Amino acid sequence: MVYGAGRNADSVADFTMGILLAEIRHIARAFEALRSGTYPECRKRWRQFIPELRDRVLGIVGLGNIGRKVAERAKGFGVTMLGCDPYVSEETMNKLGVVKTDLATLFKKSDFISIHVRLTPDTTGIIGETELRLMKKTAFLVNTSRGAIIDETALYHVLSEKKIAGAALDVFTKEPIFADTNNKFIQLDNVTVTPHLAGPSNEMFYRGASIVAEDIARFIRGTDLLNVLNRDVL
Repeated sequence: MVYGAGRNADSVADFTMGILLAEIRHIARAFEALRSGTYPECRKRWRQFIPELRDRVLGIVGLGNIGRKVAERAKGFGVTMLGCDPYVSEETMNKLGVVKTDLATLFKKSDFISIHVRLTPDTTGIIGETELRLMKKTAFLVNTSRGAIIDETALYHVLSEKKIAGAALDVFTKEPIFADTNNKFIQLDNVTVTPHLAGPSNEMFYRGASIVAEDIARFIRGTDLLNVLNRDVL
């Protein structure tokens, strides 16, 4: 079976930087406060901590197609980047301007942490209370990969207890989020929440079809296929 590997890497990377900025600069909250007429009071609380990206540390968990695109974009913001991915070499990370490290060190040192890990039995719940409690009180977590990567109960506790500054979340264990009336993250004042919007874009749909079409053409020509899930059947 062929698939569109990397088809949404650019769109997710764009969205990741966007939702990070929306959270740390209170963009979505400011819009909602203006609509509700509560902005004058809300801004007093927000002004207590409004970090810039420059000279801070961005930790990227997972340096596959999407994580690498995030690193490319983040470089322009002047951040120092740490990366954790057992399948990516130190040399490859260095070329991206990323310093390879272990998960615990990344969580301890990062001001912003962005998750880009494929969901598998091995990665389910890989980020739990132990990792989250290592984060700085001024740090932010971004997840545009899959909800089950993170222990959501532990994440809710560190956010509600203000053990970390905030989070930007596009994915959840139970989706669609708008149908989940029990989702507690929507009620928190230090979280930006979106309903799994990172992947789609006009270009992504065309790119995905093109990637698959190229492999179909390669199959007809009898040449090697590029993106095959079950390569053993060939």
